[in-house]
Parts: sequence; structure tokens; C-alpha cells
Amino acid sequence: MTSIDIQITSRNHAATLFKLPAISPTVTAWDIKEWKIKEGQCYSAGDVLLEIENNKIPVEVKAQDNGTLASIWKNDGSQNIQVGEVIGVLAENGDDIPSLEILEKGKSSSRESRSIEKPLFSQSDPTENISEPPNPVLSKPRADNAFVHSPAVMHLLREYSITDPSRIIATGPNGRILKGDVLAHIGKINESTPKSLTDAFCKLSKLDLRNIKAVEPNLIKSTVTREKAEGTRNDTNKTAFEKSILKIIDVEIDLSKVEKLAEKISGMHLLEY
Repeated sequence: MTSIDIQITSRNHAATLFKLPAISPTVTAWDIKEWKIKEGQCYSAGDVLLEIENNKIPVEVKAQDNGTLASIWKNDGSQNIQVGEVIGVLAENGDDIPSLEILEKGKSSSRESRSIEKPLFSQSDPTENISEPPNPVLSKPRADNAFVHSPAVMHLLREYSITDPSRIIATGPNGRILKGDVLAHIGKINESTPKSLTDAFCKLSKLDLRNIKAVEPNLIKSTVTREKAEGTRNDTNKTAFEKSILKIIDVEIDLSKVEKLAEKISGMHLLEY
């Protein structure tokens, strides 16, 4: 399960609309699976406020500051909640929750708030007439639209106010944006570094056996026999110590039997599991 730390803070002595955060630039709506904090309950930094999901992929939404969940506007099981839509109200610890004016406004203010707060990832408007620079070669996004960035990538996107991650050249598997891709995008490292590292890992992950040729067991046996015969002819010129060594290491080896034994051991290992 993915855990996302969302900046959720409440203003001093005032309630704050809690809006569904933008988790991924490709996902615009989520389902509320379960609220972990109930109405009127206090929470601390790092506590999971609720669990949302999209295409059966769950994501935990955590708080970074202390506060109180004053009201829940979207209950467990609510579906197709748009990013930026108000799902609850947050307050400071110790606030008189019944006296908060924002609770009297009801859910009608949720639509107004959506146009005020800017989500983490802005959704591009195809009708806007904006001149775009030449598009780089980008990796294709995942077809299931259930893409969630890693915490390191999310941190860099927020830190450098990158609202359109699709402009970043992704070198990760299945079009995933890596931390190095973001650093290259903002100029912290050379643009060619992420791709060169990816190519190097891919190359080293496979053993190149194209230049290795297998030697026939009969050829090895004949070679050992020939060396043994040559050693016998020169045996008269060797010392007793050299002769004793030859008796120890002068052994014919049939690799075909070794291969059969290895296959047998491998089969026994698989049966154990």
C-alpha cells in the first residue's frame, strides 16, 4: 500500500476545508475506501486520515501537522470524488467545533473552494492557446492510469513547484519517473546521466555468453589421457615428491556425470519448495 504525506494544516482559530489531494497527474478522481479518523477526533502529524483507492490500488493520506477532524462531508464508500473537491473540514486542537461558521455553510461551499485552491498537479486545458516548446521524446504512460510516483519524486515535484510531470523525460520501467529524471529536468545533474545509468544496469543484468563455446566431454577426456601419457614418459626424470603430486591430481574427469548430478541436485531443491 502506498502512503502519501499530504500537507494538511489548519489555520489558527479557523476551520479549513479539507479537499481531496492530487496524488497522481494521471488520476483525477478517487474513491474513499475508509476514514481512519472519525468526526471530532484529534490527530497527530503522521497519522493516516483516510484511505482512498483507484482501480483497486489503495493510497493512505497522512497529515503532517496536528489537528482535529471537525466534519466529514464524503463518507466511506463515496465514489468518483474529483481532485480538489471538499471531503471534510479540519480545525485546530481545542477549537469549539460546534461554533465554527464553516460547518453551517454545508456542502454547497465545496464547489466554490475547488476554484480557489490549486491542486498539487494542474490539469491542462486543451482550449488554452499557449505556445509550447518542441516536445522531447517522452516515455509512454501506463495504460491503466493508476500511476503513483515514489515519495522521493513527489518531494522534488513539490519542492521545485513542478505542476506538469508529463514534461519530464522518464527512464524508469513502464514509463516511471525516477528521482534522477527530476534532477536532470531541473538541471541538477546532466540530462544524459539517468539514461546512461539505466542502460548500464540493463547491460549488466544479463550475462553475455555469445563468445563462450562449450567443450565436448570426449575432447576433455582425450586431452587428460594425452597429458597422462606424456607424464608417464617423463616420469623417470621426476623426483619422488613430484610423482606423489601427480598421483593425487592425475584423475580423469567426465563432465557429463557432473552435469547429471547437478540436474539431480537442482531437482531435489525444487521439490523441497
